[in-house]
Amino acid sequence: MSFWGGQRRLWWDCRRSKIYKDFYDINLCKNRKIKRNRKMMEIDFIKADTEKYLEFAKDVYMEAFPENERKPFSMLVDGQEKGNVEILIGNLCRDDLPYPNGSGMTAEFKDEGAGEVCPAALIVLAKHADVILLDYFAVREGFRGRGVGADILRKLQERCKGKRLLLEIESTKVEAENLAQRLSRKRFYERCGMRCMDYSVDVLGVAMEVLTFGCEVGFAEYRVVYEEVYGAEIGAQVRLAGKEIR
Repeated sequence: MSFWGGQRRLWWDCRRSKIYKDFYDINLCKNRKIKRNRKMMEIDFIKADTEKYLEFAKDVYMEAFPENERKPFSMLVDGQEKGNVEILIGNLCRDDLPYPNGSGMTAEFKDEGAGEVCPAALIVLAKHADVILLDYFAVREGFRGRGVGADILRKLQERCKGKRLLLEIESTKVEAENLAQRLSRKRFYERCGMRCMDYSVDVLGVAMEVLTFGCEVGFAEYRVVYEEVYGAEIGAQVRLAGKEIR
């Protein structure tokens, strides 16, 4: 290779390296910007009061929650009919959001007039007075890790404005095989503005921590939700752990 040929090759290698570096830097910045400034997904809540949506809700419920944490699904449906439970489907209305496993939803879950409507989460609320217990919250597996859960929770917090919203998580204060998962779940809720109350509970034999959103809910008020919504038998299985009832 001639001297000038070598110089041209050296110049091209340097130029190519710069192009790759610029391309990498630009895309890295774009990705960071997207992560920082990600637009909140368009979400609405659909009441599961038809056979189609109740079947969907039950399937997610049975898949997402272990048997020892589930109440009979019929109990949730009965509570909804009485007006003190809401079974909601969190729907995403973003046409650019991929479906689980890259496949579309069945036709009956599409709203042709408003673009794609995709049921992505199950929300079950138990309500008494001004206290709302987020009793069950599950994002479908194909949508996890994409910010869907955080956006739905923030939308729910807006929906419950003026009420006292609380939820339970499996205790992070006891030994457990899934402790890392429990800690991750707690950090998620804390990032979404929830904070732990100064008491822990035992619910249906499961050690739980109670988190609220910008409010205080004492144990007695919390247990009354169970008693009023699900009855005395379920309420009797909600116990305080480690502190006196206040």
